[in-house]
Amino acid sequence: AHAVLLTTLERTTLRAQLRYRAMLPQGGPRRRRTLAAPIAPNPCNCPKPPPPPPPPTCKEIAHSLEPIADTIAYAIIIRSEPRPECFLPAQVPIITGPDTPLTFYVRLVFNDNILTPVSGRRLKFSIVDSFGFSGPQREINLSAAATGPDGFSQINVIFQAHDIGVYRLRVDYDDRGIDNFSFSPNIIVISHRA
Repeated sequence: AHAVLLTTLERTTLRAQLRYRAMLPQGGPRRRRTLAAPIAPNPCNCPKPPPPPPPPTCKEIAHSLEPIADTIAYAIIIRSEPRPECFLPAQVPIITGPDTPLTFYVRLVFNDNILTPVSGRRLKFSIVDSFGFSGPQREINLSAAATGPDGFSQINVIFQAHDIGVYRLRVDYDDRGIDNFSFSPNIIVISHRA
C-alpha cells in the first residue's frame, strides 16, 4: 500500500509539472529584480505639444474691432495710471469711493483705424449721470482742451466725486461740422463704510 501511494504521488506530480509547464515563459521562471537594480524608464517617442500662441498685438486687436458707425472721429476715454501703451476702447465699469481723484486720458482717433490720431481738435468735457443727463461740473478740473499731434488731450481730465452715485465723463468734439460726443465707462462711486 505504501508503494502504491508513492506511485500515485509521483504520477500526480508529473501531471502537475506537464500542466503548468506551458504557462511558464521560455527560459524558465524569471528572476526577481534586486532593489539595487534601477528600473529603466519607459521611453516615449510622443511628439511634444506645440507652444501656446503669442498674445495678440495691439495692432491686431485694433484691426479686429468694428468701425464706429455714422462718425469719422471717435474719442477713446481710458482711466488708467500710467497711460497704457495699447490705447483701445474699454467699457469696464470703474468702482471708486467719494473724494477719490481719478485721472482720465482722452484720445481722438479715426473710426475706421483707432490707432490713427486726430490732432488739432477742441474737446469739451462734462460730467453726466449713467443716462447721459448733466451732472455737477465742479468735480472735473477743466472744461475744454485741444488734442496734440498724438491725438491725446493736451491736459488730462481729473474727476473727483463727492457723493455716491453713477457718473460718466462726456467728451464733445467736432465731426464734419457736427457736434459728436463719446462717453467713458460708468464710474460707480460707493461708500467705503461697512
